[in-house]
Amino acid sequence: MITTVVAGNPKPGSRTLDAATKLVESLTGAAADHIVDVIELGPGLLGWGDEKIDAAVETVRSPDLLLKPVLVELGAVCPLPGLYLIDSTYTTDTRIADYTDRWASALRRV
Repeated sequence: MITTVVAGNPKPGSRTLDAATKLVESLTGAAADHIVDVIELGPGLLGWGDEKIDAAVETVRSPDLLLKPVLVELGAVCPLPGLYLIDSTYTTDTRIADYTDRWASALRRV
């Protein structure tokens, strides 16, 4: 399974990105094949024809599993319930593992 994580947090290497990569590892047993940290794409996002942006777009078009940690309030459509994490405890608690145990089989069928 080809997996890709896209994070749009304005802080490079954010906890959002970290949590998403941990979730991929928990769901698939392997690291994400591709990671797009949108903030690292830089000013090319504001124009047309940037090679770095074109490459990122091609990357997110091809995975079998694409994790985009986004806010449902922005109109995201999600096949599974949201995973809510506390930024100070997500690396030490069992929420990601619990979520994976509950929803991984459903996600594989989507």
